[in-house]
Amino acid sequence: MTRARTVLIVDDEAAVTRALARMLASPALRILTTQEPAEALALLDREPIDAVISDKDMPEMSGLALLGEIRGRHPLVVRILLTGQPTLDSALAAINDGGVFRYLTKPWKEPELSATIAAALDRADELRHEHEARQLAERRATAVAALEAADPRLLAVDAGRYPLVGSALIEAIDAAVQRLRRDGAAGFDAQRELDDAIAASDALGLADALACVPLFHPTIGVTLAPDGDDAYRIALELGATVVALVVVPAATGRAVAGRLACLARVDLGGEGEHFGRVQVGVGGAEADLMLGYQPTARGATIELRRLVSGGEAPPERRDDLLGRYRVVERIGDGATAIVYRAVHLALDRPVALKVLRPSEAREPRAVARFLREARVAARIRHPAIVELLDYGQLPDGRPFLAMEFVPWPTLDARLADGPLAVEAAVAIARQLAAGLEAAHAVDVIHRDLKPANIFVADDGQVRIADFGSAKLLGGEGLTQDGWTVGTPLYMAPEQIVAGPTDHRLDLYALGCILFHMLVGRPPYEAPTVRELLIRHVSAPLPELGPGVPYAVARVVHRALAKHPDDRPPTARALADALAVAIG
Repeated sequence: MTRARTVLIVDDEAAVTRALARMLASPALRILTTQEPAEALALLDREPIDAVISDKDMPEMSGLALLGEIRGRHPLVVRILLTGQPTLDSALAAINDGGVFRYLTKPWKEPELSATIAAALDRADELRHEHEARQLAERRATAVAALEAADPRLLAVDAGRYPLVGSALIEAIDAAVQRLRRDGAAGFDAQRELDDAIAASDALGLADALACVPLFHPTIGVTLAPDGDDAYRIALELGATVVALVVVPAATGRAVAGRLACLARVDLGGEGEHFGRVQVGVGGAEADLMLGYQPTARGATIELRRLVSGGEAPPERRDDLLGRYRVVERIGDGATAIVYRAVHLALDRPVALKVLRPSEAREPRAVARFLREARVAARIRHPAIVELLDYGQLPDGRPFLAMEFVPWPTLDARLADGPLAVEAAVAIARQLAAGLEAAHAVDVIHRDLKPANIFVADDGQVRIADFGSAKLLGGEGLTQDGWTVGTPLYMAPEQIVAGPTDHRLDLYALGCILFHMLVGRPPYEAPTVRELLIRHVSAPLPELGPGVPYAVARVVHRALAKHPDDRPPTARALADALAVAIG
């Protein structure tokens, strides 16, 4: 789903703004209106707006003056002037001197209005793409110039397999890693013994040495990140355990990060998180490595991991070993991962073991998304959320998650028999809200809450599972470009139009689930996904029927509000409202 475009309408006559907003209404358009030019400028300063329609004659500020101010402050916003008294001179002045995109005359006709807005939004896309291309070229040139100034050899990359150069530094780092694996992280401090070897090497040699870690040790990842303004910290990730290896000067760290990015063919000018891969080898060892690259103000952060090589292996069978886990049975078989009931060999503890398929484990973005799920889940501790026990990579390079094994049916299975009693449905919803509150407290949004992701015991206890679509507030997403996340039956309107989202989209999903539990079906159904999404965005709130108390129905309707501001502000507030409603 592409993001919703936003149009701002400015006219001192409220009837005009309402009429324009009504004619332009669409799930793909977000319409803002105001009668005050000053408020329009404030909205532009804080909202992503693609186009502005402004009346020409307003008492506080003329439309031409307002659009001229917008041109100076927000040059990528397309500007349309609206007037009831057009003249040729005024139209030419607005277009030629004021940079107005189109001149729209009252009374307008719907085809003319639609064509004008469509053309304006196309122009907004062109301007944004041109601006982004210029920014990308500038960032790329700056990054390349910095690497060339540090050492021109950092940019030299040949196609195909990259042969690492054996060195004393590779041997020293490998010896430290082997000791870590043998003796554990307690007391591990490689800084002093590696300082001399690092000082005797250069950024090329250190980049090669770091690439050798996942090459020689498939279960260990390497991270490289700025540590303040003057240093970079290099760490080893062994599942959920992160162990510091060394700290190097910032200039060295930036050079190594740039070198690794070049090897993995990552665009040095890109913003956000990027992924690449490189085939490396030294001696008789070879492997494909993934590289995650995230530019920051202090320098790029790097994640380096082993990728699976070879074809698709058949699923493991009973008593097969997956690292330190013994398979009992396969309990889930998805497009990207297989879930096993397994037993931890040392602890004799049952777990649900989720393992990425080899075909997915060869794709850097899939590996990063899978490990993101683990890191997100590791932040949350609550009785209503399935506990993450362990994560990492198997000896063959496949990522895995080990979660507590929950032997309960899903809410989806329970709802196959029809609606629940009001008291039971509310009790489940309140527990779900408590779990969401715990997730939101550590800035985690689930984004795909649905009955299939919820386990329910016979006594009514619940567990929320599957944080694979979750997002950290303020963090980068890992969804495919141009697409959003969620299940259509339970998806919030702001997800559908790809607008700004926060934790309240989970409250909308919870409202949909509570409706489903009370009525026996989701709040909106349709023959096609498109129609279903439109109903979430614009259809009236559905009635719950006479069997649902009015106070409970009011809470459900608040959770299902189209705009996030009209929903309960927090999951706790939703739970409290349900407690009051049920008496």
